[in-house]
Amino acid sequence: MKFTKILSLLLAVLMIAALFAGCAGETKPTEAQTEKQTEAQTEKQTEAQTEKQTEAQTKAQTEVETDPQSETDTQAEPVEIDVWLEVNGQQLRVGVPFAELEPMLPEETAPAQEVDSCDSDSDWHQTTHTYDGFTVTVNKDGIAVGISVVDGDYALNGTVKIGSTPDDVKAAFGTPDTDEEWGIYYYGTMPMLNFYLDEETGLISGFGVMSEFVM
Repeated sequence: MKFTKILSLLLAVLMIAALFAGCAGETKPTEAQTEKQTEAQTEKQTEAQTEKQTEAQTKAQTEVETDPQSETDTQAEPVEIDVWLEVNGQQLRVGVPFAELEPMLPEETAPAQEVDSCDSDSDWHQTTHTYDGFTVTVNKDGIAVGISVVDGDYALNGTVKIGSTPDDVKAAFGTPDTDEEWGIYYYGTMPMLNFYLDEETGLISGFGVMSEFVM
């Protein structure tokens, strides 16, 4: 009887020892293995995402190629219009050297602001000159590419100014490309025009003229 109890106890101890030995025998992945697994999973996910993006781009390109109207749209040239801002009896235009405008401009009311591209490989650069009620933006080649009016009695082509109505804008420059409650935009023209509308009055609260992208 005593021998049987000792044998049972010994078997129990051996079973527990075997259990612990089994747990210890399960090798956990090392940090290097985990890192490799993570890299492999990331690579698979990236490949899947790239494949989806490629499919989407191919589909979009196919739709463009099969759209008979798309070729006409992409080849459409902007409509050339003559737009000027009247300042002290002078006509300021974009797309001309800033040096030609300087004699017409009043004294600057703030230091010029320099803006460079975030891309180190790009030489994109703009300088914004601030005057009383409006700004002039100049590109890296010294060309005035943008005029923006935020205050004052300055008028485009002697007619449209802050406080004008949307109908005044359309009468002066025709049907806009975008006509919304917050703004009126002409991006199919050169120069491009944008007019901002006051939320309460619906009247022009500011406007800009651009011959290229302006920050």
